[in-house]
Amino acid sequence: GAETEDHVWISEDGLPLSRHTLSLRARDHTMRAFGVAISPHRFRDAAGTTATIEFPTNLRTALALLGDRDPRTIQHHYDQANSLVASQKLIKSMDATRTELRAKGLIP
Repeated sequence: GAETEDHVWISEDGLPLSRHTLSLRARDHTMRAFGVAISPHRFRDAAGTTATIEFPTNLRTALALLGDRDPRTIQHHYDQANSLVASQKLIKSMDATRTELRAKGLIP
């Protein structure tokens, strides 16, 4: 029945991978590639947060990307995106202030 299977992730022997096996493989490959094990859930989390940063006025993009119907899930990512953007702005502001103070000789 390979013609009737609708699985995306298939093992070397042509059988569908279980969620557990897929998670183990993702963690193993990312550990070898990046030195840190990343779970499929973290990829999903990153995708949702990125979508809400890139398309903040169209949360349906993130809903479609994650295949989710619950807007509360997207709100979680939207909140994370807002926190991330705010922290990046704060860091830029602090760096600019530090550069200005150094130029004036007020800090080393």
